[in-house]
Order: sequence, then structure tokens, then C-alpha cells
Amino acid sequence: MELKIRSDKMDSKDAWKVGIPLWLGIGIFAIAFRYIGFGEILQNLRGLNLFLYFLAILCIICSIFLWTLRWKFFIEVEGHKTSTYNLFKTLLVGLAINNLTPLAKLGGEPVRAYLLRRNENIRMREGLASVLAELTILFIVTLAFIILSLFLIPFVISPPSWVILMVIPFALAAALILAGIVGIYSGRNIVIRIIEWFGSKIERLEPYKKKLIDRYLEFQRVFRRSLKNRKAFSKALVAAVLSRAFNFAKFYLIFLALGYRIDFLTLFIGMGVSIIVLSLPTTPGSLGVYEGGFISIFAFLGVPPQIAATVVFLERLVWFWGVTIVGGSLGTYYGIDIWKSSKRET
Repeated sequence: MELKIRSDKMDSKDAWKVGIPLWLGIGIFAIAFRYIGFGEILQNLRGLNLFLYFLAILCIICSIFLWTLRWKFFIEVEGHKTSTYNLFKTLLVGLAINNLTPLAKLGGEPVRAYLLRRNENIRMREGLASVLAELTILFIVTLAFIILSLFLIPFVISPPSWVILMVIPFALAAALILAGIVGIYSGRNIVIRIIEWFGSKIERLEPYKKKLIDRYLEFQRVFRRSLKNRKAFSKALVAAVLSRAFNFAKFYLIFLALGYRIDFLTLFIGMGVSIIVLSLPTTPGSLGVYEGGFISIFAFLGVPPQIAATVVFLERLVWFWGVTIVGGSLGTYYGIDIWKSSKRET
């Protein structure tokens, strides 16, 4: 895969494709907070415990650091030695692009593999395989977290119909992702059949068919070796669970920083359902949609809406805006056109 390097200006078509969804998200964000009341949110911010909020920010940094380690474990399966610090910066670039990518929110993953190739001399196929392997672990842990949170809902409230309606598309998407992972790992060569079928139907693709199949087979071998390595798999699994624990601590500390002591069970359920909202293909980084969903979910669980709104504002201030600015700046330093990279996934 070749990425567009920052040598030409973003054309108006690129700006429209990425800019409109982003501004739409900002608009939804503003409407959601206007509905709650900016005055009440500002009043909550004045009483913020800065020390506890600083601890919450440290939890976010620790979570990203553990994500970096999870990725590094699979890179090392192929015998590559990489700098954790450099991988941390590369991950931030990928996360920034994901935050700007409408719909799929996966624009940053090939960029991570590209930067591995450029900075660490790791082949693109190996880089992509390591990314898919660590995302598989993330998927397993996240799915378990969501299922457990949904199972616990009846212990707190009677599940409303909108939760069930939201779970159905998520369950279908999760099943498709799981089927794709199993298909690649099992070696049933479903992807090869798809490539061969398209090659037979599209004349221009025919000369590249063998090359595509060879590259896919190499990618598949690396991916399977990564997940079959018990040491890397178990370490990555522990890192993913710890990362999720830091995410939990992050929200708990932000609530506490606002003087609100939230029940652990309520927070667990709210986080699980919020992840479903975040995974929906909507605006870049689910901007606006996630905030509105977060406020609604926690309000339904008994948390005052103005508290929930302030919490999600403080969290997104770092996780969305902070990561996007820092990662985007690093991407510019590396010569990656952030807008064009995110536009490729629209």
C-alpha cells in the first residue's frame, strides 16, 4: 500500500469528504451540550478537582502505553526489535487518523503499518498482520466487556427497547468481524476465492491476481503465527485487560473529580453500552453521537445529565481532541497527509 505523502495540497473534494462529517459531528456535539445547558456544565467545571483529573489523564496515557505494548508483543513474534517510544508515537498517529475517519474508523491502521515499514524497515504485510493480531485481542476483550455489561443491566434497571435495538446491529457487525478473523486464521482461503473471482470478472485485475494472492498468503502466515504464539497472545491479552481497567479508572476518577461518587456497577454498564455507540459507523470518532449517547445512557442509569455531560466533555477533551492534535502533529512531522489518509477510508 502506498500512502499519499504531504507534498501536494488537499483538494476541495478531499476537504468536503472529511470536513463535512467532522463539522456535522461538531454540530451534534454543540446541540447535545446546548440541550443540557452550557451554564450548568461550566459550573461543574469550576468545581473540578484538578489533581483527580490529572490522575484520569495519566490513566489515558497508561491505556495507550499498554496498547503500544500489546502491539509490540506481536511485532516481536517475527523477530523484529522496535522502540516502545517510537511505537507509541506511531500508534498516536494511527489513532488521530481513526478519529478523523468517518464510517469505518480504521483509516489509521494501514498508516501504522506504513510507518513501521518506513521507520523500522518492517515489511507492510508483516506490519498489517501485527496490527490485525493486536486488534483481534482488543476485539475479544471488548466483546467480553460488552456482553458482561449487557448481562448486568437487568440487575440495575429493566432494559429499555432502544438498548435492544442498538445491540442488534452491533451483534451483526461483531459476528461479521469474528467470521472475518476466523476465516483468515483458519486458512480456508475464502479471501483467495474472492480475489480469484474478482480477477476473473475484472480484466484489469487479472495481471495482478497472482501477486495479490502471494501477498495475502504471506500476510495470513504472519497473522496465524502471531496468534499461535502463546507467550505473545497471553501477554497481549493481559495488556488489553489492564488497558480496559485503566479506562474504567479514568471515568471513575473524572466522576470523582466532579464530586460525584458513581457506583461501580452503574459505571461498568454505562461504559459497555457506550462502547456500542462509539463503534457505530457515524461521524468521525463518533463525535457528537458518542457524547449524546453517553449522556442518555448514564442519565437513564440515574446519573444527573449535567454531570454525565461534563464527564464526557472532560474525557473527550483528552481522548479525542488531545490525541487527534498530538497524533496529527506527529503525522505531519512524519510527512503523512492526515486528511488524505483519513479520506481513503470514507
